[in-house]
Amino acid sequence: MQRNSFFQKVWRMAMRINIDCHGCYRKLRKILFTMQVNKELEAHSIEEQYCRLTVCGKFKPFDLVIKISEKLNRRVEILELQEFSGNQEVINHPHHVTG
Repeated sequence: MQRNSFFQKVWRMAMRINIDCHGCYRKLRKILFTMQVNKELEAHSIEEQYCRLTVCGKFKPFDLVIKISEKLNRRVEILELQEFSGNQEVINHPHHVTG
């Protein structure tokens, strides 16, 4: 698999992050907004009550986990990873990875 083709795929990834205070929530929101401005992410959803983050876009999943983990200084756990091909077919990746 070529590196460029990996980056061109559209991914949907659900992650668990311990968001225990409003400051952590604001910091995470700021990180995600910066990534959206830089065209790394197309959309994101933060479920503060369940400590769950869902992101969609053209990115390298494990690089994104490492980036969020380092900037937020929190443990990030991938719950679900889906790849969307060109014809909107969903390919599930049942990996359970901690970054």
